[in-house]
Amino acid sequence: MQDIPTGFDHHAKKQKCKVLEQSEFAKAINHRAMPEGLPQIEEGYYQIGTLGGGNHFIELQEDEDGKLCIMIHSGSRNFGYKVARYYNEEAKELNKKWSSPVPKEYDLAFLTIDSEIAKEYIAWMTLALEFARENREVMLN
Repeated sequence: MQDIPTGFDHHAKKQKCKVLEQSEFAKAINHRAMPEGLPQIEEGYYQIGTLGGGNHFIELQEDEDGKLCIMIHSGSRNFGYKVARYYNEEAKELNKKWSSPVPKEYDLAFLTIDSEIAKEYIAWMTLALEFARENREVMLN
């Protein structure tokens, strides 16, 4: 049985992470200086297999047949949050330049899907999604 770090805790030693080791996108950006606010790929190796805090949990449940099940609610361990926050701020700035018709009080910034910045955002969020999936798998094993 393994200990699963929770809250702000993480592993003291670097862990294996297939997503970060095998993703072409992760390999391409791993040793690049990231803009302030974006996650550093190296951080993920210490976060993989950790639960987090807030509304994240591991719970034993009984299904309708009486079988014991494990439910995990966890995410990308701040990875996706940093990506979303960074690109939302970028989108807000671009929307000002584009004179977006979306009222400011709606707080709905957007990126045009065919733009380079939108493609970057989608690549980052895909990596965060894959990381979150592997994170849950690691906790189960």
